[in-house]
Amino acid sequence: GLVKLLDCGEYWESQYQLPIPLGGIAVQRNLPKEVQLKVNRALRASVQYAFDHPDAALPFIRRHAQEMDEEVMYQHIGLYVNDFTLELGELGRRAIDTLYRVAREHALIPSASPKADGSGIWASG
Repeated sequence: GLVKLLDCGEYWESQYQLPIPLGGIAVQRNLPKEVQLKVNRALRASVQYAFDHPDAALPFIRRHAQEMDEEVMYQHIGLYVNDFTLELGELGRRAIDTLYRVAREHALIPSASPKADGSGIWASG
């Protein structure tokens, strides 16, 4: 009995012509740089392993998936784990910057506190 009023993904893509920022992983800026880099390397290695061994997570996914069809499971994973997971690139960064800007314009979030060096939400290195 539900009626779709708006597909937020379709709206985002038609409005901004950018990929949908569905999620993200962040590391606190106040952690030592070597800890930040270590976390980054560990997460990158984990995601790369998942790309290289797509069947490795299937037992876990089957235990927790609402949809048991394997093809549907892979399609769902592909929405969240894709090329942007390993490297945002310029397009991915623009999508996130746009999400922040729109959220701030509508008073949904406080302004992002820029780093002391003025680089905003993006960490270097």
